[in-house]
Amino acid sequence: MLRTQAARTLQYFDDPRAKAALMELRQDANMRVVGAALESLL
Repeated sequence: MLRTQAARTLQYFDDPRAKAALMELRQDANMRVVGAALESLL
């Protein structure tokens, strides 16, 4: 759940480190985390 919330929050930051973290979360084993990370693409 913590990684899911982090994925939802990171989308609001324009920092390259936040973008890199989102890219990493998009490859997570938990599909809820992946879904939250991909929400920023919508």
